[in-house]
Amino acid sequence: MSALPANQKQVLFAKRPGNGVPDPQKTFQTVVRPLRNELKDGEVLIKNIYLSLDPTMRGWMTPDPNSYIPPLQPGQVMRCWTSGVVVHSKDPQFAPGDWVQSNGGWQEYSIEKAKGITKTDRGEGVTLKDSIAILGVTGLTAMCGIFEIGKAKTGELKPGSTVVVSGAAGATGSVAAMIYKRVLGCRVIGIAGGEDKCSWLKNSVGLDVALNYKSATFAKDLKATVGKGGIDEYFDNGGTILELCLENLARNAHIVLCGGISNYNDFGTATGPRNYLRLIVAQAKMHGFVVVYWAHKFPEWRRQLIQWLKEGKVENVVTVVQGIENAPSALNLLWTGGNTGKLMVEVAPEPEASSGAKGKL
Repeated sequence: MSALPANQKQVLFAKRPGNGVPDPQKTFQTVVRPLRNELKDGEVLIKNIYLSLDPTMRGWMTPDPNSYIPPLQPGQVMRCWTSGVVVHSKDPQFAPGDWVQSNGGWQEYSIEKAKGITKTDRGEGVTLKDSIAILGVTGLTAMCGIFEIGKAKTGELKPGSTVVVSGAAGATGSVAAMIYKRVLGCRVIGIAGGEDKCSWLKNSVGLDVALNYKSATFAKDLKATVGKGGIDEYFDNGGTILELCLENLARNAHIVLCGGISNYNDFGTATGPRNYLRLIVAQAKMHGFVVVYWAHKFPEWRRQLIQWLKEGKVENVVTVVQGIENAPSALNLLWTGGNTGKLMVEVAPEPEASSGAKGKL
C-alpha cells in the first residue's frame, strides 16, 4: 500500500440549524483526525476527490420521522455522495486504482463496505466529475422523474409537447431540460433566477423560452408563453411557481414533483398550493418520488446518459468549489442561486483516465 498521511481533514455536522439558511460556522466544524489505514476484511479505503452538494442535505440536518433516511446526529461526519479512488482494499471486488462512488461524506478519506460502493467505468471517456454529477444522483433523478414518473413512461409525451422546468439552471433541472428538449423534442420553457441563467438556458442549452422568476411580470409572461394549449408536463423543483403552473395546465397534464428547494430552509412554515383543485378540472396528476427507490434502474440509466454524452445530447455542467474546508460555505450557494448546474467540492486533483481501466457503471 502506498504511503498515506497520518491525519485527514473531516467536516462534522456540529449543531442542528433552525429555520433559514444554515450558518456555516455554527452548523459545521472542521477537524483533523488520525487516518485509520489498517482495514478489516471486507473494507475498502477510498481517497475522496469530489463531494456532491445537494439540496436534500438540508433535510438530513433536521429530524423527520417520515424521512427516507435517518437524520444526521451532531458529531457525525457530514453525509454526502462522493467520487474517489480506491487506495487499499480487503474486498476482492475492489483493487487500488479503481474509480468509485460512495456515501463517503465530507472527509478526505473514507472506509466503506463493498455494498455501499459503485465502480466507475473510466474506459468510456467518463471522468470522476461526470460520475458524481450527470451520472450520479443529479442525472439519475432527472431520468427517474422523466421516464418513470412523467408522461414519457406511457408514451403520452410527444415531440412538441409543452414542458415547463423550474430550477432549470440547477443540477437536476438542467439535465431534465436537456433531455426534454434534445432527446424528446418537446417545446421546453425553462425557469431560472436571473437574466444570465436565462440567457444560458436559451443560447447554450437551446430551450425554446427561458423565463426569469424574479421578473415583476413573470406570472403574466408564463401564461402568455404557455399559451392556450396549456402545460403538458411540469417538472417541479419547488416554490410558488407550482401554483402558477397549476393555473395553466393542459388536460391530462402531469406534474413531476422533484424537490422543493425554496422550502428546505423553512421547516414548519411551508404551505401547500392553494389552487390544487385545478388538478381536478384538468384531470391532471401530481406525483412525487425519491430516486433511491429506483436503484435497480441506475445501471440502465447511466448507460443511456453515457450514450447521450457521447452524442452531445446532454452535457455535464458543474460549479466546482476548491477545498474541503470550503464545503460548509459552498453548500449555501444552493439557496442563494450561486451555482449553475451541479454544485460540488474538489477535495483533491482528479487523476487522469487511462484506457483499459477497471470498473463498470
